[in-house]
Amino acid sequence: MGWQQTSIPNLQRGDMAANDTMTKRSQGREPTLYRSILLALDGSPCSAIAQSLALALGQQLEARVVGIHVYAARMHEVRFQQMEPGLPDRYQEDQELDRLRGTHHMIIGGGMKLISDAYMEEFERQAQGSGLDYATHTPEGHHYVELLKELSEGEHDLVVLGALGLGKIQRSLIGGVAERVLRRSPCDVLLARKEGPLRGGRILVAVDGSRDALAAVRRAARLSHGLAATLEAVAVYDPFFHGGVFGTISGVLSEEAAQRFDFRAQEQLHDEIIDQGLEKIYGDYLKQAALLAEQEGVSVQTRLLAGKSFACILDRAAESDSALVVVGRHGSHREEMSQIGSTSENVARLAATNVLVVAASTDGTAAPELPVEQEAKPLPWDSDAEARLRRVPRMARRMARRAIEAYAREHGHSRVSLDVYRQARRGFGMGG
Repeated sequence: MGWQQTSIPNLQRGDMAANDTMTKRSQGREPTLYRSILLALDGSPCSAIAQSLALALGQQLEARVVGIHVYAARMHEVRFQQMEPGLPDRYQEDQELDRLRGTHHMIIGGGMKLISDAYMEEFERQAQGSGLDYATHTPEGHHYVELLKELSEGEHDLVVLGALGLGKIQRSLIGGVAERVLRRSPCDVLLARKEGPLRGGRILVAVDGSRDALAAVRRAARLSHGLAATLEAVAVYDPFFHGGVFGTISGVLSEEAAQRFDFRAQEQLHDEIIDQGLEKIYGDYLKQAALLAEQEGVSVQTRLLAGKSFACILDRAAESDSALVVVGRHGSHREEMSQIGSTSENVARLAATNVLVVAASTDGTAAPELPVEQEAKPLPWDSDAEARLRRVPRMARRMARRAIEAYAREHGHSRVSLDVYRQARRGFGMGG
């Protein structure tokens, strides 16, 4: 139990030269790349994929890779003690019970430690063959607890683990350890599912304008560059959500309430203005992603999709046979109590490929202010037109203002009068 550190072949354990080399390497590396990768092993098929990914990234980034396997001997001992009252009478004598306890402790405790060491031997063999700086750690305890403890106490900026463990069954979506680490990890998380190298493959990154998404784009761009991989950025807006909402509302509003709510006009407003506004906003997010990737020296393909975010991302990943999907931990609507955004959680849970979840807090630098297309100067509004605009729900008012001003400019008007306002509404099919 404990740490076993192994340096690259020409450096010995504890050698100051090794520490100096690591320090210089860390100082020379860009802050958005990984310096220390924690690799969680458990002997499952997904764990083997995780090991291949971690070693490949360690080589590409010249990062340290720490292999860890947690064995839960004490948990089994507690379970054995709970079973003791149910043992046959011949095992209930103190001497026989003590013998059983000792045998169980030797088999379970010693045996599980041997298994951990066996996992580490294979990892060490491959790490040595790759010329990596690496270390091993085999703590005893509860699996996800020890992993999170190591992540909080160590200096790792990426943890790589199998999305599914040895307890996988046909209906499993994500392993219990993987899910708990994903939710509470202080650093980026790479969930391994799909065999095959990342080099020369396809990386898909999802963008939504959030700070975490920009960090994800930067991370994906640098990985794409180092791995000679194709990079695609996808943004998804949902023009169908409000239609479903309005369908539900129409079934509960009385005729009087529907008239007071101006139900038909509100529904048309969403169809003609808000959805168009969302399309433009998410299109701008893609432009930002392309600019950021360009700053990293990487060209990126962009794709704007309409639908439910996580479903469109998963569909596109499958269509493009992506080797890696990169998402930000939180989206634009993050709340203080959130551990992970719903879109990212669903992608991590349901993807058939490898998923990297990126948090901006681990990025080392603040998300840059990217140049975007300069918006047209706002038009002046007459007071009666402004009064009519205030009838639009507050959440949609800004988009409605932009849409009406765009209509005014297209038709040669330099200000928004009540007449122009009515013309715009008729142009949107909403009546005057």
